[in-house]
Amino acid sequence: MMTLDDLYDFGSYFSAEFNNCKDRKKQKKLDAVLKKIQRLLDTYIDEEPPQILNIENAHKIRMISDQAVQIANFAGATLVTAEQLRIKTKPLETF
Repeated sequence: MMTLDDLYDFGSYFSAEFNNCKDRKKQKKLDAVLKKIQRLLDTYIDEEPPQILNIENAHKIRMISDQAVQIANFAGATLVTAEQLRIKTKPLETF
């Protein structure tokens, strides 16, 4: 039994042998083995499949993003106004 990492390392070994081989018959056999290893690696990738984003979620995410921008703009404008009024460090009793 081999892990995917072991199979990848095994394929790398065969690839190096293939690249350094001068004999055509041996190259053909190594190529067949490399193709089988690559097919196995392609079949059993150990990455998570990409997450599918539907339109409703994209719309909600955009709305939240737009609202976050509005809040940041409001906070920045409030801070500038507080500096101009010299009340930037004044504590708020009701906050």
